Amino acid sequence: MEDLKILLVEDNEGDIILLQEAFARIGQLSFDVAEDGQQALDMLYNKPGYENYAQPDIILLDLNLPKETGYNILRKIKSDTALKSIPAIVFTSSQAANDVNACYALGANCYITKPFDFNKLVELMKNVLQYWSDIVFLPNYSDKAVA
Repeated sequence: MEDLKILLVEDNEGDIILLQEAFARIGQLSFDVAEDGQQALDMLYNKPGYENYAQPDIILLDLNLPKETGYNILRKIKSDTALKSIPAIVFTSSQAANDVNACYALGANCYITKPFDFNKLVELMKNVLQYWSDIVFLPNYSDKAVA
């Protein structure tokens, strides 16, 4: 499995720790954490403090965030020609149909609910990362050529 550059947008410290541990077990060691929606946008738009931030291969996005919600982040990145090709995976505890529908309407690439069991989390992250690294082709952000 190829090491992906992940932007984890998550404000819950417990979830961050669990995901860090799950990633470590899988061998996925390259990821950044934005603990609120505004920080995520600052990183993605190379705002002051993040001028040299390289675009992630995928965004793992919680919905309920301080400062900017996951919905607003989806709306902004999926309407931006420079960012819309980055896969945005909604990773949240909500199973509400209106949340699922709203996220897909905003351009989410997939919607996953957080499992409560750590072993299921590890298996889920392994499958998600394997899909995005081994099965699909992701954009090459260093290649400026457009067909």
